[in-house]
Amino acid sequence: LRDFCLTIQKGDRMGIRGPSGSGKSTLFHLLLGLYPPVEGSVVIDGVPLTAGNAAAWQKQVGYVPQEVFILDDTLLVNVTLGTDPAVIDHDKVQKALEWAGMGDYVRLSADGLATRLGDGGNKLSGGERQRIGIARALYQDVSVLLLDEATSAVDNQTELEINESIRRLSSRSDLTLLVIAHRGTALDFCDRIIDLGEELQEGPHELNHNL
Repeated sequence: LRDFCLTIQKGDRMGIRGPSGSGKSTLFHLLLGLYPPVEGSVVIDGVPLTAGNAAAWQKQVGYVPQEVFILDDTLLVNVTLGTDPAVIDHDKVQKALEWAGMGDYVRLSADGLATRLGDGGNKLSGGERQRIGIARALYQDVSVLLLDEATSAVDNQTELEINESIRRLSSRSDLTLLVIAHRGTALDFCDRIIDLGEELQEGPHELNHNL
């Protein structure tokens, strides 16, 4: 990414698309604070993102990658990943799964939240794994959700189901959504779509992000 400036307002629904190598995932990594820009800055509410404040920022941001990591454990454990079992809020888990489009899965499973998902989630479809990733982020009360090619490795019907889950999320005014997708149908709900192309890769880098 070079010679690039972007402002994101709280509550935005923004789509990001472009050819491979155009900087889509790089943009997400910069917004997550995983590494600093060589030039320019990421600015949140007027405060530059640095190594010193990145951890606090990352607690507000949920990231759903193309391949969601699933433990060989229960649905409850996978949604509340890393949470002390003594303080898990089951109602909150249920709400997160509903928002992610997994409510019917829970209701139709004999063991409900205690359903075991198998090694690497081998008892789940690709779409179900992605939606668990979304529910995992929502359980943490994030204010920003980044979806990185969430529908790239699924069939057409599963893509429609995931897109419906994302559209449901887009109705939440408390959530800022940024979605990377190759297919235009995955970005239908967006207020703005940013195209990253070859012409954006030359010149000095500057990235501004306001929430």
